[in-house]
Amino acid sequence: MLCGQWTYETRLIAIGSDGCRTETSVTESSDYPTVTNSVTRYDFLGRVACVQTPAFGGGWLAVSNFYIGAGSRLLRVTRTGQPGTLFEYDALGNPTVTALDVDADGQIDYAGDDRISATATRHEPISGDWWRVTTQSVWHKAGVDECLTTGVNRVSLTGFGGWDDVYCGSLTARSETLDAHGNV
Repeated sequence: MLCGQWTYETRLIAIGSDGCRTETSVTESSDYPTVTNSVTRYDFLGRVACVQTPAFGGGWLAVSNFYIGAGSRLLRVTRTGQPGTLFEYDALGNPTVTALDVDADGQIDYAGDDRISATATRHEPISGDWWRVTTQSVWHKAGVDECLTTGVNRVSLTGFGGWDDVYCGSLTARSETLDAHGNV
């Protein structure tokens, strides 16, 4: 490094007439022109609404977030020049489905071209004990509403504390992972 060279980053914050904040990150250097690294816009609830970054060759790339109501759950994320990502949640607000919106219609289309992955959690009795069973699936064929189960994870919720002859000890935790063929 040569003596006298310097680089620093400045964050500029502006509040718009709608009450929303915009934060601009700028890098300045003694040996290079000033560069804007990003422009981040927040909605009136303080959530990130849009982040813009410089594109190679000029222009801007934008990532925009769209939320469900006043909460923090994402409904959709869009990116310049790419298909958007859509999200679904269960009744408790846990994310269950993520889809790449290939046809750009804003809807998760199980029988269309969208690339979908899903996670489902349920509780069920297995061999007299209760287990939390989480199943991961993907929709891997375009135009067909058919999913492929890629994995199953099971965690035992009951049946602990007693002597276990199989493991020759006191059972304190138990989990299993099954592959796509059902093998433990």
